[in-house]
Amino acid sequence: MTDIGPNNPGTAVSDASPPTAQVWNNPDNIKISDNTYASSVSSTFGSTRYLKATNFGFSIPADAIIKGVSVGIEHGHIGPFAADWAVQIIKSDGTLGDTNKAKGTVWSSGVDETYSYGGNDDLWDEVWTAADINNANFGVAFIAYMYGTVLVDNIHITVHYTPVSSSPLPTFLP
Repeated sequence: MTDIGPNNPGTAVSDASPPTAQVWNNPDNIKISDNTYASSVSSTFGSTRYLKATNFGFSIPADAIIKGVSVGIEHGHIGPFAADWAVQIIKSDGTLGDTNKAKGTVWSSGVDETYSYGGNDDLWDEVWTAADINNANFGVAFIAYMYGTVLVDNIHITVHYTPVSSSPLPTFLP
């Protein structure tokens, strides 16, 4: 098996949904791990909008067999409470996958930590081709549930695949 990544997103946005949820400020700050954060603030218990990361720049060989997708989200919070609420794959057509990998674990306050989702044999209940993964629309969407301020420093993806050899069979000379 071959791994490519972790790759960082080329595009990051605070999505418009859910419309009544808290927006993400400075979503571009999730593109690299540098202790500069995207943030969202709520003075009551509530959720953020989707923080969407796409355009990961994968170049997996066309005939590769995708075996798994691993997502890492480096985050922290300031205030009484924060937890992941939704972690969903974004498919190449821009729609969200049905599988939510959120753990619902309460985050440690003020600590910059990375949670991992998926894995080397986890396809997120999808069927993938290399073209799907290489597509600029492929990525991940994240919602936090919080009271206070949530911070995301970086989102990255690693793809696990098996290359299919395209080299010809050896010829034997008489």
